[in-house]
Amino acid sequence: VTGVQTCALPIFICSFTEDVYMIAEAFKNQDDITVIEEKDYIKSPKQNGYRSLHLIVAVPIFLQHEKKIMRAEIQLRTLAMDFWASLEHQLRYKKADKFDEQMAAELKYCAALSAQLDRKMDELREKVYPDSFDGGEDFVRATLAGLPLPKNTDNDDN
Repeated sequence: VTGVQTCALPIFICSFTEDVYMIAEAFKNQDDITVIEEKDYIKSPKQNGYRSLHLIVAVPIFLQHEKKIMRAEIQLRTLAMDFWASLEHQLRYKKADKFDEQMAAELKYCAALSAQLDRKMDELREKVYPDSFDGGEDFVRATLAGLPLPKNTDNDDN
C-alpha cells in the first residue's frame, strides 16, 4: 500500500499469550483490514527484552465525502508484557541521562521474569480450562467479554 498515512497506534492488552494470537487472527480475518506487516516480538523478543505482537495494517477511514485508506500499527500484548514495556519506557527514555548499561541488563532480566510469568499463567489457564482451547466462537466471545467460559455440551449424557 503506497501513499498511506499512519493514523493510529492502538494497544490491545490481553490476559494470556494465546489471546494475543487469537485476537491477531481475528484482525487478519477482517475483510476490510489488510495486514501489511507482522512483527512477532513474543517469539523473537527485541534485544532489550521487549515482547509484543505488532500488526501494521491498512484500514478504511470513512470521512464525510470520501473513504481513505490509512495505516495503523496495532500492538497486542499481555498484562505482563505491557507492565514491563510501560516501566521500561519510563525508565529508559524519560530519564535517559541516568540510564546505564547495568540498568539495561536489569531490565532485560525483568523482561525474562515477565516472560516466565506469562508462561506460568498460560499453564495455569490450561489447567483451569483444559477443554476450551479449540478456538471456537464461544471461547473468543467469552474471552473478549471477560465472561466465564460455557460448559462443554458435546457429551450431553444427562
